[in-house]
Amino acid sequence: MFKFVPDTSLPGFRVKAPDDPPFFRVADDGSVPADAESAGLSDASDGAVYPAGEGADEAGLLERFRPFIADVQDAAERVGTRANAVVNGAYSVFPGTYNALRAAGRGLGILGPEEFRRFGQEADAVGTVLGQVVDHPGAAAHVSRDALSVLDTDPLFRYYMLGRAGMGLLTGLGPAAMAGDALRAVEKGHNMIDAYKFGIQGTPSSGR
Repeated sequence: MFKFVPDTSLPGFRVKAPDDPPFFRVADDGSVPADAESAGLSDASDGAVYPAGEGADEAGLLERFRPFIADVQDAAERVGTRANAVVNGAYSVFPGTYNALRAAGRGLGILGPEEFRRFGQEADAVGTVLGQVVDHPGAAAHVSRDALSVLDTDPLFRYYMLGRAGMGLLTGLGPAAMAGDALRAVEKGHNMIDAYKFGIQGTPSSGR
């Protein structure tokens, strides 16, 4: 009763969907059919269809900038690593200051008679070495240069020392930290060259 049958004889009312709409066909393997290529389309690696030259231009632009992007990433990583070394160096002042306070406690007998006795022995050893330094300044300077050259083989050592020196100057704790780290090295049985290096760099950090 209500079925309407269009009059196909009237012009302008006959619409038939094409079997293959132009510009929208992409094969299962991502290739572009011949009619799409003839229509000025090109395929891209993601399977999408672009006007001729558009996908290729974008891919080429990305490829040209790829080395630059890699360089930026490498530079950011280097900056982050060096910044981390500066932070670790600045922090090292505080454990060094603690070591100085601990050494003072040992020397005053606060940590017990055994620690007091051992501290006296260590102080005698340090005094003997300092006496040799005074008697042979040239040899002492040579040893100091050798110790610094060994430390400087670490590419992050200067950044670490920048942070340590800066924090030492800012807080005024630099000399105490150096003395504390050196005395701690002697307490642990290190020789005086190692004690000298520990006094400069503090306790080596795994983060640098």
